[in-house]
Amino acid sequence: MREEVREHLKAAQAEFLSALNARLDDWTSQLLLGEIYERDGKKEDAKEVYRKALSGGELSELDSLRLRVKLQAPEERKERGKEERKK
Repeated sequence: MREEVREHLKAAQAEFLSALNARLDDWTSQLLLGEIYERDGKKEDAKEVYRKALSGGELSELDSLRLRVKLQAPEERKERGKEERKK
């Protein structure tokens, strides 16, 4: 990634973090932030955000399931997917 693009990404993330901090009760923002962290290779930061969203209690059953899946290790998700395809 070019340095200029990287700097724009950092600025966007900082702005998003600021918006998230203004709306700590908004789990959708937390989910988006977690996905940004994942794409940026910050897996542990993403997991922390997902855990926080799960603990908020405002999620639908489907959204809660999505986050629990995201919290699994990638290897575990891959293995579980293989098992499901065998059935």
